[in-house]
Amino acid sequence: MAAGANWQQQGAADYAWNNLRRIPYSTLATYSNRNAVNCATLVWQAFYSQGLRLNTGPGSTVLPSTINNDSRTSVISHVNWPGTAW
Repeated sequence: MAAGANWQQQGAADYAWNNLRRIPYSTLATYSNRNAVNCATLVWQAFYSQGLRLNTGPGSTVLPSTINNDSRTSVISHVNWPGTAW
């Protein structure tokens, strides 16, 4: 287990590595789509696999800002994201 990670975080990371890394990228991916992912849907699906249903945006959209605003998440690092709704 990675230093500082709890079992759900490690499980989510393992799930993403084993199940999502070869799925094509699409900016239009939805949280329930198993044929395409984007950064936010990848995180959502990985945590969902561990029994955590993170916040979603309107409809079937997952936005980085909605994951960031979920009380169970925190930003450790970000690149090229101003932290605004997007």
